[in-house]
Amino acid sequence: MRWIAFTAPLLLGACMTIPIGTPPAGGGAGTTGTTSGAAAGGSAMGQSEVQQMEQLVNRHRASVGCPPLAPLAGAARAAQLHSEDMARRGYFDHRSPDGKQPWDRLAAQGVGYRMVAENIAHTPGATAAATLRGWIESPGHRRNLENCAYTHHGVGLSNARWTHVFVTPPLSP
Repeated sequence: MRWIAFTAPLLLGACMTIPIGTPPAGGGAGTTGTTSGAAAGGSAMGQSEVQQMEQLVNRHRASVGCPPLAPLAGAARAAQLHSEDMARRGYFDHRSPDGKQPWDRLAAQGVGYRMVAENIAHTPGATAAATLRGWIESPGHRRNLENCAYTHHGVGLSNARWTHVFVTPPLSP
């Protein structure tokens, strides 16, 4: 039997983390709904890949002793819209061409936080599992995935552009 190896290019964006106690303007109170990232839009293929990513991430977190991340509707919308924007405008960065960053996208969705981080990847032809492997092999991305202080997340996928937003909501008054 002959085996042919196929390696899809994997572009990982430098991960971005905003630590506890330093939210930029707009990082205050917000909503914490619980809709899956798959509900944020995208193709049927994208939806199943997003759901698989959510499951794989939580399986990985369990393997390192972290609790699962709960879906957060606003974070999922922010992630999906960022993935769609990167695909539509042909860029790959945490900062959009108009200067919007992860905390701006969360604020636009009404999401407040104490901590936020974002992983992005551009993985043409790669599955959720392959994309997650790439993040795990990158120290900064892995640090976000394995940070047990994050409690919620949202995942977006459009045209092989992944966005994974990690959130710890503000403390209740």
